[in-house]
Amino acid sequence: MDKKAQRKRGVRADRKKLEHALFEAGFRTQAALAEEIATAENLESAPKDMVNRVFREIAVSPSSIERIAAVLGVEAYTLYLTSDTRPNIQPQPAEFSPPNNNKKLKYLLLLSLIVILLVLALTTADTIDSTNIRNTPNTALSSDELLNQQYQNVISKGIKPAIALYGAKDQRHILAEVRESLKNQFNVVPNTLTNTPESILFSQEIARKQIDFIYVLNSRGYGRHTLQHGHVYGKKLSLLVTQDIYLTKELKNNVNEISAVITNDIKSIFVANLPSRRHNFIGLTAAKFYVEGLDLLEKSYNLEYVKTAQSRFLNALQIAPKFADAHAGLCQAYIYESWSSDERYLLEQATKHCLAAKQLAPSKPFVVASNALLMRRTGNTEQAISLLDSFANKNAAIYYQLSYAQLEGYQKNVPQLTSLNVAKENIKKAIALDTSNWKYHFFLGVIEWNDGKRDLAIAATEKANTLDVNDIVLTNLGTLHYCAGNIEQAKQHYQTIINYNPNSYLPVEQLSTLYYFSENYNKAIELREKAIELAGDAGIHQMWGVLADMYATNEQQQQAINTYQQALAVLDRDYARGNQSEIDHAFRFYYTSRIELLTASEQIKPANKLKTIEQLSQSERLDLAATVRLGLLFQYFSPSSDSDNKYLNRAIAKCPIYKYTPAITAKNTNI
Repeated sequence: MDKKAQRKRGVRADRKKLEHALFEAGFRTQAALAEEIATAENLESAPKDMVNRVFREIAVSPSSIERIAAVLGVEAYTLYLTSDTRPNIQPQPAEFSPPNNNKKLKYLLLLSLIVILLVLALTTADTIDSTNIRNTPNTALSSDELLNQQYQNVISKGIKPAIALYGAKDQRHILAEVRESLKNQFNVVPNTLTNTPESILFSQEIARKQIDFIYVLNSRGYGRHTLQHGHVYGKKLSLLVTQDIYLTKELKNNVNEISAVITNDIKSIFVANLPSRRHNFIGLTAAKFYVEGLDLLEKSYNLEYVKTAQSRFLNALQIAPKFADAHAGLCQAYIYESWSSDERYLLEQATKHCLAAKQLAPSKPFVVASNALLMRRTGNTEQAISLLDSFANKNAAIYYQLSYAQLEGYQKNVPQLTSLNVAKENIKKAIALDTSNWKYHFFLGVIEWNDGKRDLAIAATEKANTLDVNDIVLTNLGTLHYCAGNIEQAKQHYQTIINYNPNSYLPVEQLSTLYYFSENYNKAIELREKAIELAGDAGIHQMWGVLADMYATNEQQQQAINTYQQALAVLDRDYARGNQSEIDHAFRFYYTSRIELLTASEQIKPANKLKTIEQLSQSERLDLAATVRLGLLFQYFSPSSDSDNKYLNRAIAKCPIYKYTPAITAKNTNI
């Protein structure tokens, strides 16, 4: 019976490269390496089996090689088994020749046995020696203590220790500052700049240059972020002393600050009483997973990116369970997904991880920002404002969340928020601190729009579009343009999205609205239904409400009633979580009124309806969509006032296309 060969997934490491990196990092055995991984990742037991599989050149998960590379202080790709390093061994036909000399054969067998026993003895000795160095609490010296010992040995001879700095060419300014700052403690040889510092054999460099130490600065970009890490190398020793995540632009703008941090990292090994950050590092592999997740989180407009971000944060937490920022990132990712999937479960997961982050690092800005986002999502807007406003060390993320919470607070009629000015000020502070984040410019556009500044809203949204071309930005640009009467320009933006992301619901949703305004109701309904299907479990009541309007206008009465009820169900769900604004009150009144008009179940009193319309319209916090709905109801219940419909006129003044909104028709004659 034939068996189909199955392809083994995974990647392989090159044993020779591994052994070389092992020696360079100061390890004598695989067991010692496994113990160091356990220490770096806070594991209960050393992953000896994983290390053994990698060294045997067995196909493994890329993350396994990443974990080993992180401890060895090299990039994972430098350890891969590639076609140019794989031995070119051709199979040879087996041959058999009887031995001509039995004594010679016995001698060779005996010699082979002696060699095997000698290798085993040496391996055992290495293992015992490594265990004594790394695990015996009474006599063990850590890597930083051994490096310090090497430094003191040089000093004791009356010699100033020599150090060389290695890094990429784009780090020359940082290394120049570090070199200047180390002159009192070291003879600093000229910097070595290379695009591939990880490929240098540092033990050979120490011997070749006859120096005592080398500091190597590595960095890797992930979108707008850069993970920077640095190792100090001594004689058969290396130690991770620098680990930071920066906005990439900060590497050029904050040279003095970054170089001061690196200088302290190096000195903290050799100079007494200097604070060290090494005990707070979470390991390079976990850090890499986290930064990948952070970059993906900035693309929260795409659900696939959000889900991939979740997996990256989970990978980081597998390695470092007490990594607070990874918990906070996972909390945000679950919140973003909650808009289009199992809302209750996902918010429970978000709460769990935000709470874990808060317990581990309550004062970290990213942790505070994530908890504030959760508060906003679950209806605790005032609590979020209080948390963010009282936070001392505000960064761009804090100002962004604060501005968002203040806009929501304004819409919910929070007493101290009588205008949008304070929200606008805070989002501008966020932009000043982080000019390259598209979300900040985009949200400034949202605030300007809500403040009635259409041209400023377009300008801010256009700026966001230059930083990140995505579905949300282009959709809002299209909406702003059709609001201004630029229908063809709006359609171009929507078509751009459809061309590069056919599965996005946003352009389909907006195109359906344009067809609705042009009285092509069947096409409008078709596109709106498709948009809801693409969106999944649409947790936005307006998506259902507009579809219900389309059904009603197209005389599909029962479908309209059912869909208005679906919109009300989403509103009820929001209300249960405390998310209820004056805008939502207006929509609730509109949906219930439309259902009443589509059924003949009870007598409707226009005077009562008009009174409620007047009361709801008093709020200056209503958006245009809510204002239009009140105008449509006013138009129906007070037909004699059609020429003076102040509600519709108010909306049309800001967005002329609303004059094409189809009027309400109803079957209910009990008025």
